[in-house]
Amino acid sequence: MEKKYDVTALGELLIDFTDSGKSQQGNPLLEANPGGAPCNVLSMLTRLGKSAAFIGKVGNDGFGHMLERTIQEQGIDASGLCFDDQVHTTLALVLKKENGDRDFSFYRNPGADIMLKEEEIRCDLIERSRIFHFGSLSLTDEPVITATHRAMDCAKKAGCLISFDPNLREPLWNSLDHNSQKYNRDRHCRRWKPDGTRHADQRNDYHTCQPMASCIIQFTPSYGMRCKHPGADGSRHQNCHFTYDTKA
Repeated sequence: MEKKYDVTALGELLIDFTDSGKSQQGNPLLEANPGGAPCNVLSMLTRLGKSAAFIGKVGNDGFGHMLERTIQEQGIDASGLCFDDQVHTTLALVLKKENGDRDFSFYRNPGADIMLKEEEIRCDLIERSRIFHFGSLSLTDEPVITATHRAMDCAKKAGCLISFDPNLREPLWNSLDHNSQKYNRDRHCRRWKPDGTRHADQRNDYHTCQPMASCIIQFTPSYGMRCKHPGADGSRHQNCHFTYDTKA
C-alpha cells in the first residue's frame, strides 16, 4: 500500500491552561493553549515538510472544535479525530515551579481523550503511514487502552516503524509501582516492540521510566533508537551501536 503519511500519531489532544500574567485587578490570567504531546510532535514534523495524521478524541464542545481547527491549520490530517457528546475535552493546568520545571494538574476523570474506542481507530490512516507514534497517556485508562492495542496491531501488520514516548505524568496513574510493573512485563514489551523511544529524565520519573526503557531495548531490533532529554542538560540518542550526546 502506498504510504501517504510520514507519521500518524495517536493520543491525547487537550487544552493546556498556562500562566499569562495578571489582570488589572491583580488576578492570575490563564491562556488556553492547544496541547498534547502527540500533536506537538506532528506539528513540528509538518513544519519540517513532513506529512502527518492524528487519531484521538475530544469533546463535542468549544474547546474540542478549537483543537480540530488548530491541528488542521498546522497541516495535520484530522480525519481520525472523534468527538464525544457526553464527555468534555480534557483540560490541564500547567504552572511553572521556582526551579523552572512544569507542574501539571489534569481535569481528566474522565476526559474525552480516554474515551477513544477500539472501533473508532482509523486503521486506514495507520496502514498508509511510514511511522506510527503514540505515548503512555493512552495506556492509563479504558477504553483508550484497548483502542491503542488495536492501533498497535494495525501498525505492526502494515510494517510501520513504531515510535513510543513514555511521557510520564504521575497524577494520571493510580500508582507508580503499578506503572513500572505493567511496562516491565515481557508480554507488553513483546507486543509493542517499538523501533524508537523518547523520554524525559525528570527527577520523579527515573525509577518508572528506567525499567520501561530497559524492557524496550531488550526486545527492540538493532536499528532501534532511544532518545532521552534531561532538561537543561541537552539530549542523548542511543541504540545498540552508539550513544550520542547533544548539549542544550
